[in-house]
Amino acid sequence: MKLRGFVFVAMGLLALAATAVQTRGCGIPSESPSEKSSPDAARERLAALWVGLHGVDPRGEPVEMAFFLNVPEETVAFFAERIPTARKPKPGEVESLIEELGSVDFPRRAKASAALETWHRMARPAVQSALYRKMPLEKQRRLEQLVHKMDDIGRCPEILRQKNAVWILYKLNTVAARGLLRQWAAGAPEAYLTREAKDRLASLEKPAR
Repeated sequence: MKLRGFVFVAMGLLALAATAVQTRGCGIPSESPSEKSSPDAARERLAALWVGLHGVDPRGEPVEMAFFLNVPEETVAFFAERIPTARKPKPGEVESLIEELGSVDFPRRAKASAALETWHRMARPAVQSALYRKMPLEKQRRLEQLVHKMDDIGRCPEILRQKNAVWILYKLNTVAARGLLRQWAAGAPEAYLTREAKDRLASLEKPAR
């Protein structure tokens, strides 16, 4: 009787052990998601942070700058994709974008507004001139808001993203970061991005006294 009871107990323990092994093998990952790191994961994180890159902290530095600095290679590649070297608008290009501000399609209006913000000073005279034309009230309101943004970069997200991207590259100060700054500094002279990149690059390349 005692022997039979011992056998039952032993069989129960073996069954529990087998179940535990199966659980560990099938249900529990060997590495938690927070421990995983890859270029793809970094790019996804950078893309998420890009939306808020127009903000600054109380010290005047870009928000979330720490993550950009922790993945220098991915950061430089990401900025190179997102921020092209500034160019002058083609003839009629600004006027065409101004017309798009009257579109009933929101994505088209948003894209046009972002492009005009990016050109900043190069587009402002045409935007200001357009205000004197007769147009629907809603379109006029959008143009007025755009002029106010162009007059105060603190209200212009596209320009602030450029400013903060240049600052991050300046802080990285790697060969690749300086290379991208040189590329941006060779853009249209009137562009904000060009002037900002030139200033930061000059600071980096200034001979030490």
